[in-house]
Amino acid sequence: MKKQHGFKSLRNRTIVTLTLLFFGLIVLIFIILNTILSSSINKLDNGYAQEHMERFKKAIEYDLTLLSKTAVDWANTYKFVEDENEEYSTDHLYENTFLNQKLNLMIFIDQWGEYIFAKGMDLSNEVFTSLPEGLKEHLDQNNVLGNTDWDYKLEGLLMLSEGPMLIATQPILSSGGEGPVLGNLVIGRFLDDRVVNDLASRLDLDIDVENINDINQNESQYFKLINSDLPIKFQQLSRDRIAAYSILEDIYKQPVLGLRIEIPRSTSMIGRNGMKYVLISLIAVGFVFTIILLIFLDKNILSRLLSISKEIEEGEKIQEEMRYLAYHDYLTGLPNRLLLTDRLKQAIHISKRTERIIGVIFLDLDAFKIVNDSIGHDQGDELLKEVAQRLTDTLRKADTVCRMGGDEFLIIIQNLTNVNDLERIVKKIMHIFSYPFKLKEQNFYVTASAGVAIFPEDGEDVEMLIKNADIAMYKAKEKGKNQYVFCSPVMKNQVAETMKLTNCLYRAHERNELILHYQPQISHNTGKIIGVEALIRWNHPELGLVSPGKFIPIAEQTGLINPIGEWVLRTACHQNKAWQDAGFPHIRMGVNLSVYQFQDSNIVTQVESVLKETGLSPKYLELEITESIVMKETSYIVEVLNDLKKLGVIISLDDFGTEYSSLNYLKQLPIDRIKIAIQFIHGIAVSNKDEAITKAIIILAKNLGMNVIAEGVETKQQLTFLSQRMCDEVQGFYYHKPMPASEVEALLRRDNTNKLQEVKGLS
Repeated sequence: MKKQHGFKSLRNRTIVTLTLLFFGLIVLIFIILNTILSSSINKLDNGYAQEHMERFKKAIEYDLTLLSKTAVDWANTYKFVEDENEEYSTDHLYENTFLNQKLNLMIFIDQWGEYIFAKGMDLSNEVFTSLPEGLKEHLDQNNVLGNTDWDYKLEGLLMLSEGPMLIATQPILSSGGEGPVLGNLVIGRFLDDRVVNDLASRLDLDIDVENINDINQNESQYFKLINSDLPIKFQQLSRDRIAAYSILEDIYKQPVLGLRIEIPRSTSMIGRNGMKYVLISLIAVGFVFTIILLIFLDKNILSRLLSISKEIEEGEKIQEEMRYLAYHDYLTGLPNRLLLTDRLKQAIHISKRTERIIGVIFLDLDAFKIVNDSIGHDQGDELLKEVAQRLTDTLRKADTVCRMGGDEFLIIIQNLTNVNDLERIVKKIMHIFSYPFKLKEQNFYVTASAGVAIFPEDGEDVEMLIKNADIAMYKAKEKGKNQYVFCSPVMKNQVAETMKLTNCLYRAHERNELILHYQPQISHNTGKIIGVEALIRWNHPELGLVSPGKFIPIAEQTGLINPIGEWVLRTACHQNKAWQDAGFPHIRMGVNLSVYQFQDSNIVTQVESVLKETGLSPKYLELEITESIVMKETSYIVEVLNDLKKLGVIISLDDFGTEYSSLNYLKQLPIDRIKIAIQFIHGIAVSNKDEAITKAIIILAKNLGMNVIAEGVETKQQLTFLSQRMCDEVQGFYYHKPMPASEVEALLRRDNTNKLQEVKGLS
C-alpha cells in the first residue's frame, strides 16, 4: 500500500511538476511572442490609423478643391461685376445655385471693397440668410479675403463664431484669365455636423471634429500635438480600438480644429487570435502526451508564429506595392511624371553644384493611333512595353526613362560635359526605331519624333525644361517626323508669338481690327473690272498689318474661323450692295470659304441669311473653295455645294492643280469657274511644264463649260501667254494689288466714266 501510495504521490508530483513546467513554458513563450509581435503590430495599427486620418484630411482638401473650382466656373461673372446686370443675378444667383452646390454663402466684392452681391443660405431650411457676423472683419481689403491681386487665390478653413467654414476666394477676371481685377468672389460652406457626417459616411470612418477653443487643455491629446512637432498622435483606447488625433489650421495658419478618428485594431486582433490558437493547441497536446510536449510546442509555436509573421509581411508588401504604383507607370513599370519630377529636381540640384548640363528628351511615337487601331489595344500596350524596354536597355543606369502617358516618353540624361555627348545619346535613342517590333509574329516599323531641351540654357526648373522639350518635339513633327530637334530661342519666340497672336485674335473682331481689302479681277475681252476677291487683313494696333498666313491657321485651330468667316461674308456682301446702290457697275464679290466653315452644318443657312440681310443678288456672290475641301468627305461636300448652288451663287474652285486633282470630282461638283494656282502662273516663261499645265487647265475648263481665271499675274509675258490661250479673266499685281474699298470705288468710277464716253461716241 505504501509503494502504491508512493507511486501515486510521485505521479502526482510528476504531473504537478510537468503541469507547472508546461504552464511556465506556455507563459514564457507567450511573453516572448508578445514582446516580439507587439512592436510590429502597434506600428501597423498606427500606420493604418494614420492612413485613415490622411484619407479624412484629403477628403476635406478635395471638398476645398471642388469649392475653389465652383468659384471659377461662372463664365459671366466678370460682366456681372462690371455692369451689375440683374439678369445675371436672376439666372445664376437664385436658391437652387446655393442648394445644388451646397453653399452657405456667396459674396461678390468689387475692387473698392463694396459688396455687389452677398447672401448666406441656410441649407437645412433652404432659405437665404444674412452673412455670418464674424465673417465681415475678414473681408476687409487689408485682410486675406480682401486681396484683389490678379493672381491671388485662397482656399482653406476659417473659424467663425457660427462654426468652422470651408472658404474659397478668387479674383474676378475675364474669361480669358486676364485683368484688370474687378474684385473678389468669395464662396463658403460650413464644416458642420452634416458635412462631417457625410464625410464619415463616404469614408466609412468614425470621425469626430472639435473646436480647439472648446477643449480642456489639461486633458486633450490635441494640445499635446500643438506643443510638439508631430503631425499626428495615437491613443490605444482598448485592446480592440485605437484613436488618431490631428490638427487642422485655418487660413491664418492657426490651429482651429481637432480631428479624431477611431478604428478597430485589426492587426492586433489577428495577432491575439493567433496567440489564442497557439495556447489552445499547446494545452491540448501537453495534456495528451507530456513527453512530446517540447517538440510539439516548438513546432506549433513556430507554425503559428510564421502564420502571423506572414500576415504582417503581406500587409507590408501591400503597402510597398501601393507606394510603387504611386511613382511608376502601371503598364511599363517606368517612373511616372511624379517620380520624374522628383528626379529632375535632384538632377538640377546636382548640376548646379557640378556645373554640368542635363538633357531632357521628349519622345512621341509617330502615328501610334493608326498602329494601335490596326493591331488592337492589347498589342498596342505590348508595343509600348517593348519601346520602354529598348529605351531602358539603350541608356545608362544613371539616366531616367519616364512614361508621360499614352505614347509619350520623357528621358533625363544627366552628368554631361557638352552638347555633343548629349546628341550622341539622342542618336542612339532614335536608332532603336530603325529595326522592327515583332508583335503577333508580325514585324511592325514604328518611328518617333524627339525634342531636346538643355539645362540651364532652355530652362532652370522642371516645368520649363519639359515645356521646351515638348515644343522642340512638335517642331520635329512639323519637319516630317522620325527625327529629333534641339530647342532653340527661335522656337521659344515662335511659341510666344503664336500665343500672343492667339490671345489678341480673340479680341480683334470686337475691337474692329479686322478689315477687308479687295483685289480686282479683269476681263480678258474688255480689260475692265468684272469682279473682286475679298481678302481679310488684321490691322493690329502694335504689330501693324498681320499676314493672313499667320493668323488664319490660328483662327482655324481655335474655332474662331467660323465667326470671322461669317463676318467676312456679311461685310463683303454689304460692300458690294453699297457699290451697286451708289450706281457703280455690278460686279462679282468673291469670298473664300475655309474647310472648317464647310464642317459647320449651318453654312447654307448662313449664306442665305446674309444675302437676305444685305439684299445682294446671289448671282453677284462667288464662293471660292479649295481642292483640299473637296477631297474631304466628297459626298457631303457635293451635297452642300448643290444646296449653295440652288441659292443662285457662283461656285469657284481655287488653287486648282495644287492638290490631287481628280477629273471625277470636277464632273460631280457644280463648279462655275476654275482659278489656276498661282505657282503655275509664276512658271510661265520660266518652265515649259508650268506652261503646259496652265494650257491644259484652260482647255479642260473650256471643254467642261467652265470659265477660267488666272491669279497671281505679275508680268507682261504672263498676261500675253494667257491672252493667247483665251483665259477668260486675270487677277494679280500686274493690274492691281489688294486695296481698300475706297480705291476700288475710284477704279469702278473710272470704268463707268469710260463706258459713258464710249456710249456718247457711238451716238
